[in-house]
Amino acid sequence: MALLEKVHTSLEELESLVEKTDDPLEREGLKAFIDCVTPHLVKTRRLPSWGKSLK
Repeated sequence: MALLEKVHTSLEELESLVEKTDDPLEREGLKAFIDCVTPHLVKTRRLPSWGKSLK
C-alpha cells in the first residue's frame, strides 16, 4: 500500500514553489519534476465527450 495515495495540487502551485525556494538544488529538482509530470497530466485531462484536451 502506498503511503501517499493522492496529492492535490496544480502546476501553478508547483511553479510558485520553485520561485519561493532558496535552495538551488531543490529548485532544479522541482523544475525537473514539473517537466516530467506535465505531459502525463495533459494526456489525462482529455474530455471524451468533446474529444479535445484541456490546455
